[in-house]
Amino acid sequence: MVRLDGRSPASGHRPQRKRLCRWLLSAIAVLVALLLFGAYGWQPAQAEFRSPYLDMMGSKYADTAVARFHYIRAGSGSPVILISPGGTSVIGWKDQVSVLARDHTVYVVDLPGQGYTRLKDPGFGYDLAAMTTALGAFMDAVGVRQAGLAGNSWSGGWALAFTQRHPDRVSKLALLDATGLDLPGTWMWEALKIPVVGELATTHLGRSLPEPAIAPGTGSSRCQGCGTSGSERSAERATTSRRRARPTRESRTDSHTNPRPTRPGLTAL
Repeated sequence: MVRLDGRSPASGHRPQRKRLCRWLLSAIAVLVALLLFGAYGWQPAQAEFRSPYLDMMGSKYADTAVARFHYIRAGSGSPVILISPGGTSVIGWKDQVSVLARDHTVYVVDLPGQGYTRLKDPGFGYDLAAMTTALGAFMDAVGVRQAGLAGNSWSGGWALAFTQRHPDRVSKLALLDATGLDLPGTWMWEALKIPVVGELATTHLGRSLPEPAIAPGTGSSRCQGCGTSGSERSAERATTSRRRARPTRESRTDSHTNPRPTRPGLTAL
């Protein structure tokens, strides 16, 4: 049908379509801005929680150029370093520390992205190269040249990578349900590698926890600010860093350079 004014029937809908497109674009822009703010701009409020375990064990700190490492230490003997499991904190090894401390000096450390360790290096990459460098920096800071090394979940992949890069610094290696080798990551962990998605997921899992306090007069000759007292949420939700270390595909490819065990598991220290 032809209109008397010469305009086609469809021309009347064009302004509506343009308005709809502008509205959709505006809504998308607002959504993207909110997602970016939630991932990179929003800072979670601090949660008030005191951990009886850290109060008992005593939090210690080692300052390096990479990070201010939070750790606990127990026992005496040949050194053993336990890396906090995955996205948790030192409390993840609480059931093993007392047993190992009978014969070893046991260090349990939060690497960058875990527990109460605070990153100093603004260019830290959170990949295998960065995580293994961080572990070496911690060992240097506490004066440990060589140690038995144990990792669980993500930290097992970091322990394996560190051993491959620095075999002279590892006397024994224990891997418990470790990432790496030829095992693919689960879809949930793989999703954390996606920009914005990973930041949103880890930022909103829990509120930021205050750093454990340091008792006056409890310094150390090897690390600045070593002391006691602590605060932590729980074993399951202990991680509070706004940027957790993410698993990388490098952990799988790199592990093929050395023979692997038949299945991931715990190797006796």
